[in-house]
Amino acid sequence: MFRRSVTSPSNRQPQLWLYAAPGPAGQCQVMHTAAMVRHLQSGGDPETAPPASVFVSNRAKAAAILSGVSPQTLLGPKTGPFFRNICGDWSVVTVDIWAVRAALGDKNLPEEEGERWIRGRRRSMIEAAYHLAAENCGTDVASLQAVVWCLIRGNSD
Repeated sequence: MFRRSVTSPSNRQPQLWLYAAPGPAGQCQVMHTAAMVRHLQSGGDPETAPPASVFVSNRAKAAAILSGVSPQTLLGPKTGPFFRNICGDWSVVTVDIWAVRAALGDKNLPEEEGERWIRGRRRSMIEAAYHLAAENCGTDVASLQAVVWCLIRGNSD
């Protein structure tokens, strides 16, 4: 369906892109992120890395991954499933603000309220709803969530 080729989970590239990818798409982002990676690989400090569309805290995570730290130690409730999806595990759903907004039928749900669903006990209800919908559609939950994400954001890329 909407699956992209990914390198094997043993390769650090998908793990790095998990932290380095947020922000504008395209060649500019790739160029800036590549400069940041070269800086980090040469032993540079994450705080002084070249600008990329990356939060400073994520630069430190990228540096840790490049040095061999397991990404599993750096992942939260949103980035953990996202990382697994990038590495080809289509059995988990990435619950972000857009997944919550779609599930609740409120495209304008404030981020603060969405965070309660993402990080709170109610998260399991959102996950269960996506799994049920995917089963009813005859597809995997990651592909379903990707389609829903594009639709709720109004972006079919």
